[in-house]
Amino acid sequence: MSQKKRIKYPASHDEGAMGDTANKLLLLNWKNWTLQARKPFQTTLDILLPVLISLLLLYLRSQVDPELHSTQYYEPFCTAPMSIPDLPFLCPPNNQSLHDPLSMILSLTGGNSTPISQMSLIYSPDNQEIAKVMNVFKIAFHDVRAEKNANDLTTAFKMNSKTTFAGIQFDDTYSNITDLKKIKNFKVTIRFPGELRIPNGRDSDWQTEFVYPPLQEPGPRYSNSSTGAFPSYHNEGFLLLQHVLAVSFMLSQDGVVINGKNDIANVVEWIMKTRFPLIYMQRFPHYEWYKDLLMEVLKLVMGVFMILSFLYPCINTVRMITIEKEKQLKESMKIMGLSNWLHWTSWFIKYFIYMFIAVCLMLIILKIPWFSKYSVFTYSDPSVLLLFLIFYTSSTITFSFIFCTIFSKANRATMVAGVVWTLTIIPYAIYLQMDSTSLVTKLLMSFCSNSAMSFAFEIIFTYEGIGEGVQWSNMFQPMSLDDGNRLGLMIMMLMLDTVIYLLVALYIEAVFPGEYGVPLPWNFPFTMSYWRGNPSIGADLRDSLLSIDNEFFEKEPKDLVAGVQIRNLRKVFGTKAAVENLSMNMYENQITVLLGHNGAGKTTTLSMLTGMITATRGTAIINGHDIRRDMNSVRKSMGICPQHDVIFEDLTVAEHLYFYSRLKGLSKKKAVEEIETYIELMELTDKRNAKASTLSGGMKRKLSVCVALCGNSKVVMLDEPTSGMDPSARRALWDLLLKQKKGRTILLTTHFMDEADVLGDRIAIMAEGELKCCGSSFFLKKKYGAGYIMTIAKGPNCDEGKITTLLKTFIRELEINTNTDSELTYLLPENRVNVFEAMLTQLEGESSNLGVQSYGISLTTLEDVFMKVGADHTQELNNHQDLSLEDDSLPKPIYTSGIRLIKNQCSAMFLKKYKAIQRSWMLWIIHLCLPPLFVILIMAPSRIIGINDLPAMPLTLDKYHDPVTLVESGDDLGGYYDSFKKLIQWKNHNVTDGAIISDMIRLTRDTPNLVYKHYIVGASFNSNVIQVPKYNVIMKWPTINVWFNNDPYHSPATALSLALSAVFRKIKSCSDCDIQFTNDPFPFSDETQVNQIVKGESRGQQLAVYLTCAFAFTSCFYTMFLIKENTCKSRHLQFVAGVKIYVFWIMNFLCDFATYLVICLLTLITLVSFQEDGYKTVEDLSTYTDIVDDRIC
Repeated sequence: MSQKKRIKYPASHDEGAMGDTANKLLLLNWKNWTLQARKPFQTTLDILLPVLISLLLLYLRSQVDPELHSTQYYEPFCTAPMSIPDLPFLCPPNNQSLHDPLSMILSLTGGNSTPISQMSLIYSPDNQEIAKVMNVFKIAFHDVRAEKNANDLTTAFKMNSKTTFAGIQFDDTYSNITDLKKIKNFKVTIRFPGELRIPNGRDSDWQTEFVYPPLQEPGPRYSNSSTGAFPSYHNEGFLLLQHVLAVSFMLSQDGVVINGKNDIANVVEWIMKTRFPLIYMQRFPHYEWYKDLLMEVLKLVMGVFMILSFLYPCINTVRMITIEKEKQLKESMKIMGLSNWLHWTSWFIKYFIYMFIAVCLMLIILKIPWFSKYSVFTYSDPSVLLLFLIFYTSSTITFSFIFCTIFSKANRATMVAGVVWTLTIIPYAIYLQMDSTSLVTKLLMSFCSNSAMSFAFEIIFTYEGIGEGVQWSNMFQPMSLDDGNRLGLMIMMLMLDTVIYLLVALYIEAVFPGEYGVPLPWNFPFTMSYWRGNPSIGADLRDSLLSIDNEFFEKEPKDLVAGVQIRNLRKVFGTKAAVENLSMNMYENQITVLLGHNGAGKTTTLSMLTGMITATRGTAIINGHDIRRDMNSVRKSMGICPQHDVIFEDLTVAEHLYFYSRLKGLSKKKAVEEIETYIELMELTDKRNAKASTLSGGMKRKLSVCVALCGNSKVVMLDEPTSGMDPSARRALWDLLLKQKKGRTILLTTHFMDEADVLGDRIAIMAEGELKCCGSSFFLKKKYGAGYIMTIAKGPNCDEGKITTLLKTFIRELEINTNTDSELTYLLPENRVNVFEAMLTQLEGESSNLGVQSYGISLTTLEDVFMKVGADHTQELNNHQDLSLEDDSLPKPIYTSGIRLIKNQCSAMFLKKYKAIQRSWMLWIIHLCLPPLFVILIMAPSRIIGINDLPAMPLTLDKYHDPVTLVESGDDLGGYYDSFKKLIQWKNHNVTDGAIISDMIRLTRDTPNLVYKHYIVGASFNSNVIQVPKYNVIMKWPTINVWFNNDPYHSPATALSLALSAVFRKIKSCSDCDIQFTNDPFPFSDETQVNQIVKGESRGQQLAVYLTCAFAFTSCFYTMFLIKENTCKSRHLQFVAGVKIYVFWIMNFLCDFATYLVICLLTLITLVSFQEDGYKTVEDLSTYTDIVDDRIC
C-alpha cells in the first residue's frame, strides 16, 4: 500500500456567510492552481510568450538608436514672389526672396502649363469699393473677375478650376458698401482649391478641420523646410494674397488707387508717408532633439505585437474554461453547491495573476535600458504603464469569457475566439486609413479592446518620441487640440470593456446556457424575482399536491418525508417526448430505483431534477424548493453521479473528495475525515494520491459515487453508478449505499435487476417516457408475477404443440407465455405446486421425442416484471432480434489488394474529410472567408468613407489653448511693437517680452511640449537699411520679423494676419481696428473625388501584417482535425484497420491543399476587385503567387 502523501489544502476562514464564500473562492483557486501546476509546459507558455515578444522588441531597440538632430535655425523669408516684382511693399527689390510660389506651383501642377499671366483671380461680392482693393492683382493676373455673392463665387470656381488661381470672398455685407473708410474690422476669406497644388505624399489638402496634426512629432515638423511645413502657406501662394490684400485695403482706404504698373509711384509715396514696414516670416528655432524611428514604427504596430503576445493566453483561457463546460464539470460543481459568480471570479483571479506576472516581466524587459541609455519605454512612468496593461489584460480575460458561454465545445470555442480576438484590432486599422477621426469615433472603436490598446500605445510612443513619456500628470492631457484622445480615456475604455464583456458573458450564459442548464427569460435582470429570490414552497403546498392513485402504484408511506416530489414533468426534444407527465415521490432514508430500457427517459429525468436541462412543462419540489424558480437553493444539498465520469483528470482521488466536500460546505477538518472514510469504504487506499486519469473505468465510477455522497449531500442522484465495475466492486458499492442512505434521498438508475432488487426501497419503471409502475420489489412482483416460470430450451425438432399438450394434462389452464426461435416459456400458478414433480418427470422422459434440450422452473424475478411492464418495447426489440438470417443469405465479402485497395482507401479518406467539413460547415466557412474578410476590412474603408469638403478655418489664436505670444523690441522706428502687443492683449491672449531666438532655444530644450502647445506666434521689431535704386530710396526702415511655430498647421498665416492687423491699427491710429483672415478652401473637384474612390491609398504594410495573422489561423484549422483524430484514437483505429500511413498523410495533404487553394483564390479575387496599386497587374499577382508557394512549402 502506498504511503499517505500530505496534501497542502487551502486555508479556511471562519464559518458564516462571508466565511463560506471566502472558503469556496479559496477552494476554487486551489483547484485551478493545482490543475495548472500539473501542466508545466502550458503554464510556461502562458507567461513566456509575452516575454518572448518583449525580447524581440528589446532586440529591435538594441539595433535602432535614436538619431540626434542638431539645433535648427531658419532663415527669414519674404512673402513676395518673383512673379510680382513691382510691389515695393512686399520685399525690397535688391533682396528678392528666393522662394517663388507661383512659378513653383506652375512647374509642379501636373498637366497645367498655364502661365500666371493667363490665370484668373475671382472675388465676391461685386462692388465698386471692393474692386478698388482687387485692382492691385491686375498687375500679375490675366483676369480679376467679380461674382455676385459667395455661392456664385463657388460656382464660378467649379466651372474654371483649371485656370482660376484662387478666390477672394469678402463678407457679403460689403455688397452695398459705399466707403471703405467705414470698415474698421476688415474680414476677408481666401479660398484656394481644396487640393494642394504642391501635395506632400498623403498630405494633399489644407487640413482646415484640424489645428494640429493628430500626433505630435519629436522636434520641429518638417524640420528642413524654412518656409513652413505642410500645408505650405508660402509655397501655395496663400501668404502672398494675404499680404497683398491687407496692404491694398489700407491703400484703398487712403484713396491710393492702383490700376496698373504706372500707379506704383503712388504706392511708393504712400509707403514713404506711412513708413509701412518690411515684413519677413521666420520659423522659431529649435534646440537639438532626438528622433527615434523605433517609436515611429511601434506606435503603429505595437498593437499587433500585443495581440501576438496574449493570443495564446486568451485562447488558452477559453479552452480551459470550455473544457470544464464540455465535460459537464462546471454543471456538476454548480449542482453540488458552486455559485456562478464564484466560478467566474476564480477563473478571473487565476488568469489575472498569470497575465500580471507576464506584464511585469514585460515591463522589466522594456523599461530597463539593457544595452544603452535607451530602452523601449525610456521616459514613461512604469506605474502608469502597469495600470494600463492591467486593465488591458482584464479586458482580455473577460473577452475570453464571452466565448466560453457561447460555445460548448472547447476546440470550436478556441478557434473562433482566436479569430475574433485578432479581428478586434480592425477598427484601429480602419482608423489608420482615415484622414480624420473624431474622438467619439475613437471611443466607439475602443469598445474593441485591442483597438483601445492600439490607440493607447499610439499615445504612449508619441510621448516617448518627444522625450516626455506618459506620466500621471499627462494621462488626461490630449496629444492634440483637435484629437482630444488621451491615455487616461483609453484606460477608462478598457475598464468599461472589462465590465461590458463580463456582463455580456453572464447574460449569454443566463439566457442561453447551452446543452446543460436552465435558461432565464431574456428580461430577467428587470424582474423582481431574480433579485429577491422565490420563497420556499411550504408544507401546505406539498400536502396539496395530488397523490397518485393507481393499482400499479403502491400506496405512499405516511411516516416518511418526501425529499423529492415530481409533478407532471415533461420534456420534449423536437417532436419526441422524452418524458411525459411524470409524477412521483421519493422519500428520505430510502433508495428509489428508476428502471427503464435505453431511451426510456431516466437520464433525462435526472437532468431535469438537477437543472442540467430545463423541463418543457411541470416541476419538481426538492427539499421544499421549486426547480423552476429556485434551482440555486435546490443544489445546495445535492450530490450527483452522472452516467459518465465527471472528474478532473489531473486531480488525485483524495483531492477530489476534499474539493467536493469543501464545496458542499464541510469544514477543512471534516473534509479530511470524509477523505479517509470514503477511500476506505470504496477500497481506494492504494490510489489515494493517484491522478484520476490513471484510474481504471471501475475506479473512476467509484470515485464519482464518492464525490456524489461526500459532503453530507441530502439528495443524491446516481445515474448507473455501477457500470464498468467488477462484481466485487459492485457488491462493495451496494453495501456503501445501504449504509449511507440514512438521512438522504437517493435516486438511482440501473440496468441491473439484481442491483435494483437489493438496493431499491421503492422501484419505479419507465417506458417510452412514461412512469408505468412504482412500489417495493415485493409489491411489483406480486402485482405482475403469476407464480413460477418454466423455461424450455428448444432442440432442432422441437414440437411446441406436443409440449403444450403434455403440460396441460397436469395444469389444464396452462398457456404459452413467450415463444422464440430458441426458447419457450410457460407461467405456472402457485396453487398447482403439488403436480410439478409428476409433470417434470414425464417431461424428462419424453424430452428427446419432443425436441427439448433442457428446462427449468424459477420464481418470478424483477427482470420478469421489467419485461412485462415494458412488453411493447421489448416485443419491438424481440422482433428485431428474431429476424433469422442464414449465413448463406449474407453477401460474401470481397477483399481487394494492390492498387485497388489503395484507391479504396483514398476514397475513404476523401469521404471522411468531406463528411467532417459537411458537419462542421460553420467553422469551414470561417476558415475559407477569413483571409478575404481581412482584405475587405483593410481595403473597403477608403471606398466607404469617401472624402468630405473642408471647413473654414479662421486664422486667429482663438483656436489654441492659452497661447503665449513672444515679442522682441529692437530698433522700433514705426511704433509697431506697441501696436502688436496691444493687439494681442486686446484679443485677451498672453504676450511676453524676450529675446526670441535665445528664449526659444531654451524653451525647446527644457519644455518642448510647452512650446508645442502654447507658443504659436511671435514678432520682433527692428530696422534695416534698404536700398531701392529704381525708386532712389536709401534709408533706415522699420522691419517686422513675424515668427511662427510650424507644429500647428495654420500658424504661418495666423502670424502674418496678426502682424498685418497690428500695422493696420498703427497706420490708422485705431485701437479697435482689426483685419481678420479665414482660410476656406473650395470644394474638392470631381476628379479628386473619383481618385479617392478608385485609387485609394497603398495598404501594403497593413495587408502584410493582417494577412499574415489570417493565414496563421487558417493553418490552425488544418491541425485541429488531425489533433482531434489523434486525441480520440481515431487515427490509430484507421491504421489498425489497414490504412497505409502514406495514404493517410498524402490524402490529408491533398484535401487540405485543395481548400488552401480555394482560400488563396478567394483572397486573390478580393484583392483584384479593389484595383489597388500593387495588386492589379500580372506582375503584382505573380508576386502574390510566389508568396503562396512559400507558405505551402
